[in-house]
Amino acid sequence: MPRAPGHLRPETRQWWNRYAATHKLREPQLRLLTMAGEAWDRSIQARLAVEEEGLIYRDRFGQPRPRPEVAMEKEAKLLFERLLRALAQALQQEEAQLPEWLKGGLRFK
Repeated sequence: MPRAPGHLRPETRQWWNRYAATHKLREPQLRLLTMAGEAWDRSIQARLAVEEEGLIYRDRFGQPRPRPEVAMEKEAKLLFERLLRALAQALQQEEAQLPEWLKGGLRFK
């Protein structure tokens, strides 16, 4: 069974390993799962920066501006959701291509 990439956060590696253990994933699907984990980790990094620095900063004219990390968090969460959707679609397509008598043998969540 494949193991989660080491560059993911420990919590994300646990999620990756649980997901991979409960689904029969091939290489392209494992890549989608890895990219989803990376996107989730990026959203956590951005969230931590926002918690530390706040939602806004003042530009050189003293005007309030949203911190770039706010947009980074939003984009990373959207990417995570899209990658999970793509992974689910890939798994459903794979099941649809199986002979009818094999379809009940795969577990999809």
